[in-house]
Amino acid sequence: MFNRLRNLFSGSRKYFYEDPEAEPLTPEQQFGISLGQVIGEQNDYFINSLWATNDIKAHKKSLTEWWGISDKVSAHDILASRSREGHRQRFNELVDVFLKYDGDTDKLDKNDPDYEVLVEYFDKVNSALDTEEGQEWFPNIYTDFQVKCNAWDVGRMVFVARSCYTFGYITEDEAWKYINYVTDIAKQSFNGWRNYAKSYLLGRAFWGGNNYDDYGSFADVVKMLVEDEDSPWVIHGWLK
Repeated sequence: MFNRLRNLFSGSRKYFYEDPEAEPLTPEQQFGISLGQVIGEQNDYFINSLWATNDIKAHKKSLTEWWGISDKVSAHDILASRSREGHRQRFNELVDVFLKYDGDTDKLDKNDPDYEVLVEYFDKVNSALDTEEGQEWFPNIYTDFQVKCNAWDVGRMVFVARSCYTFGYITEDEAWKYINYVTDIAKQSFNGWRNYAKSYLLGRAFWGGNNYDDYGSFADVVKMLVEDEDSPWVIHGWLK
C-alpha cells in the first residue's frame, strides 16, 4: 500500500477510475461514495459505483490484513462498531488536550496516568505538522483543529462498506445502510469538501502521524480530490 502511495503521482499513474458498467447513482448515493474516496483513490476504487473494484483477490487479502474482515460476521462486527464509535470520540477528545497544552509534551503532567499515551499522540501529530503538507493544511492549530476528526471514520467506513459488498460479505442494502449512516455524520459535521478534507488529514495525524514518511502522500491525495477538475468532489460538489 505504501509503495503505491509513494508512486501515486508518477506520470503513468491513472486515477479517478470509473466502472463502465455501473448504473447511474442518485446524488445522495454519489455523495456517499465520494466520502470514501481518499482511501478509495489509494486503492484504485471506482468513483461512480457501489461496486468497488474488479481486482478482488488482492483487495480481499488487504481487507483481512488491515481490518480483520474475512466473512459476514466479522464484516458486520467491524462496520457496526466502527460506525457507532470508531476513532472519532477518542481523537476529538485528544484534539482538545493537544490544544490545551499547545501540542507541547513538556507541558504535560508526568504524574498523569495517561502521560505516556498522550506523549505518543502528541509526537504523532507533531510529526505530521512538521511536514510541508501539515504546515499548509494547519497553519493555525487553534482554529484549524476545530474541524475535529469525524471525517477519518466517515471515509474509512464508506471504504469498508464498499469492500465488504464487493467481496460478498454484506448485501447491497446493508452496504447503503452503513454508508447512509456515516453520510449523515458528514452532513452534520461539515459544510464542504475542504473542511471534510482537513478533518480527514487531522484524523490521519492522530492515527499515524508521519509514519513511513507518508503523510505528504496522503495529503497529496486529498489535495487532488479537492482541486482536480476530474475529481468527483469537484464535479458533484458537496451535497447539503
